[in-house]
Amino acid sequence: MKTMTLSAFLSRAGLCARRKSVELIKVGRISVGGKIIDDPAFRVPEGDQVEFDGKPIKAAELVYIAMNKPPRCVTTASDDLGRRTVLDFLGCDCKIRVYPVGRLDADTRGILLLTNDGDLALKLTHPKFHAPKKYHVTLRDPLTQEIFERVRRGARLSDGLVKVDRAAILDPTRKKVEITLHSGKNRVVRRLFLQFGIKTAKLERIEFAGIASKGLPSGAWRMLRESEVRALKKLVATNS
Repeated sequence: MKTMTLSAFLSRAGLCARRKSVELIKVGRISVGGKIIDDPAFRVPEGDQVEFDGKPIKAAELVYIAMNKPPRCVTTASDDLGRRTVLDFLGCDCKIRVYPVGRLDADTRGILLLTNDGDLALKLTHPKFHAPKKYHVTLRDPLTQEIFERVRRGARLSDGLVKVDRAAILDPTRKKVEITLHSGKNRVVRRLFLQFGIKTAKLERIEFAGIASKGLPSGAWRMLRESEVRALKKLVATNS
């Protein structure tokens, strides 16, 4: 096994999510080779034993999953309000603990990736690596040509500029739009249209970083093919 950062090791071991692993490391609950390590970026030497509160842990094999997220479920590992999470749809068929790559709103459906590869997940969600996201948007009101052109040019929202890569009107009613962008801002598509006074009735992400939801029923999931994993790694390597 190649060396990896300690935070990535803990995430891959299924101990906790990447952010939580950083907290555990910094408070001194993780040791490597018998020594307490408080640096999340410490690279774990091959063969060294990693322990959490004195108990050995091992990194699991890397798993990459594509899910067609249904509406009315949350993109988290657990939920304090008792709502159904995307991990509930995996059931007991996936033996290795994985985490969602980024988030989709509870009411947004479509393609979602899950993995225990913390390094890849971090890169796919970081703006620097330009992972494209393609959506089908159903609007409550018809889109005038003027507003469509303004949407296509992007807009400055409260938390920064949003650029649109491509946009197209899909039907004669002008209520269905396909839009591709790289931004990972919270509720970015809904907020982009609302910036021009247009409310979203339905939102579906049909593609993320080249992985499509086509052919995958709502709520279903599958393991990524090796070629798809290679393509994801090539994408982030190209843009690094």
